[in-house]
Amino acid sequence: RAMSFIELHQSDSAIQSFQQLMVFNNQSGKPQFKDETEFYLALVYIRHKDFDKALDLLEKIKKDPSHLYYNKVTDSFLRKVKKLNR
Repeated sequence: RAMSFIELHQSDSAIQSFQQLMVFNNQSGKPQFKDETEFYLALVYIRHKDFDKALDLLEKIKKDPSHLYYNKVTDSFLRKVKKLNR
């Protein structure tokens, strides 16, 4: 559902859906799409110009080599987001 909101450029709804999934993942012992949720929520935060929240998630991903999107969060990508945050 959250991915549909991204495709429809409905950032607020996408953020809300991803946040609900993160809460569910934290409360259940069986997280669903945890890595995907973190990565795509970070991208929606960037689109929404909420760079601090995006950076928090991206830095979390960068610290976890087992994260599905670890290789997507390069040092160059982090620098670009940090520049946007100025």
